[in-house]
Amino acid sequence: MITAECPVPRRLSGLLLPEDPGEEELARNWTLSEADKREALQCRGDENRRRFALQLCVLRRHGRLLEIGETAPVRIVNHLGAQLELPPVLFTAGALRPVTEKQYADRVRRYLGWRGFDAKTQHELAVWVEQRTLEGFSLAEVALLAAELLELASGAAACGGVRSPGAVALPACRKAGLCRDRRATAARFPKGY
Repeated sequence: MITAECPVPRRLSGLLLPEDPGEEELARNWTLSEADKREALQCRGDENRRRFALQLCVLRRHGRLLEIGETAPVRIVNHLGAQLELPPVLFTAGALRPVTEKQYADRVRRYLGWRGFDAKTQHELAVWVEQRTLEGFSLAEVALLAAELLELASGAAACGGVRSPGAVALPACRKAGLCRDRRATAARFPKGY
């Protein structure tokens, strides 16, 4: 329900940012620690410092970074800028240079201790899927549990800080689990059955 206290949010590729966040939300979700400020101030130029701080908060809160071209509401950007002692802006711009955006994204991930969805993480997920199928969960149940697990992991650094996998990763893990499930089922029957 949308009320005066809950303004219409801005959707960015699945990310929901409030258009006009209140003071409480700004303090809760968009406040930088002293270490965050030191890290952001290493960037060159005010716009890059704002963007770095924004990406830092977005990853910490939402489990993903803004993509090139995505922006946040001016109120959030100015709140971050004020903490960095930067002048306010009237509008926000997306990333200025793709190379800089990638470098800063990598730096934000390292700073927060996040890791990519690499072969090791995919293997860990595949083992987890296999264990659930051996415990008697159906593949549909395992898929739902895995989706919940990935959603939790992508939204909280305490859950391992794993960046969300690409669209191919979970089906590949499911397929691996399905093949093992079929082999285990086939092994229960005598040959030639």
